[in-house]
Amino acid sequence: MGLHRGELMEAGELGRLITQRQGDAKRRLVAEREGALSGTGVPHQAGGSLPRVESVTAALA
Repeated sequence: MGLHRGELMEAGELGRLITQRQGDAKRRLVAEREGALSGTGVPHQAGGSLPRVESVTAALA
């Protein structure tokens, strides 16, 4: 008993959303850590900018 095409598409969409949320959570965590280390608080919650892509990539590596 296999999945129908519509069910496979829904499963694929669900997987994509989960992956996107995980990436968002990692970026928030890195931003919070960098904000705490710099003593400026949490940049993205204070209306500031998120850290540069290079620093996020390095922190996730």
